[in-house]
Amino acid sequence: MLQLATVDVGHRFRPIPRNLGFIISCKKVDTENGYDVEDMCDQDFVHNHKKLLNPLDHASRVLRMGDYLIHMNHLQLVSEVFPFPEHGLGLSDIERRDRQNWRSAQKLIFPKVQ
Repeated sequence: MLQLATVDVGHRFRPIPRNLGFIISCKKVDTENGYDVEDMCDQDFVHNHKKLLNPLDHASRVLRMGDYLIHMNHLQLVSEVFPFPEHGLGLSDIERRDRQNWRSAQKLIFPKVQ
């Protein structure tokens, strides 16, 4: 599903622009009345979002956020080096006991964290 949503060939529909760090798109099919979108891969966007962040918890894995490759150590540095109002991350967002915490998953991808 991730390969299908990250392919960059043909006409693509981007719900969030790439310059905001969102790389997922779907197929855009022209029709007589405008266009249709196919292969949107949004069956459960909350679950998919949390699932994409879980590799951060493993020391040997990194995650691509926009143009950046990140690891949980990078996010921990952001929280330690910059004042709280600049990033909004709390200790519970970095040391996640609940890997399905939707609020923490959202905070970790804020543009100000990037």
